[in-house]
Amino acid sequence: MKALPFLLLILTHYCFAQNHYYGSLVDNQSGQHIPFGHFSYEGNKGFISDDAGQFELYSNADTIQIQISAIGYQNHTFLLKPSEKNIVRLSSKTENLQR
Repeated sequence: MKALPFLLLILTHYCFAQNHYYGSLVDNQSGQHIPFGHFSYEGNKGFISDDAGQFELYSNADTIQIQISAIGYQNHTFLLKPSEKNIVRLSSKTENLQR
């Protein structure tokens, strides 16, 4: 009977367990952090990086494929891995403006 509360605790933890995804968004050439990058996944879900380029997400998924966009950078698709720091590198985008 004493094992029942322990088993319920373990079962509850297993049912509500979530993976922790975290990392930073950086410029591919300079290595500088990119603030306020936009991350989208599963069609209609998304989040942004903070002013230091750091991001964090909790999800039940084992891996998450995200699309990243930031002003002045090329869009990029990246596969986030849980429980390790994900470094997402974006390449700068140049556009010629018409005169």
